[in-house]
Amino acid sequence: MNTIEVLNNLKTEFPHQPMNLVWDGAPYHRSQITQDAAKELEINLQPLSAYSPDFMPVEHLW
Repeated sequence: MNTIEVLNNLKTEFPHQPMNLVWDGAPYHRSQITQDAAKELEINLQPLSAYSPDFMPVEHLW
């Protein structure tokens, strides 16, 4: 439910902006309820590749 709240907050902040979110593969990002909420809010969710260290600079510290 927190994820859906984030989507709602984003849409409230930027109601007229087209929105594309790149999210990791966390189960709550992939859930059907999240997918449905994003579609209803006209937010396009793009999955982040399974191994994408270039998109997360902290990965180089591990």
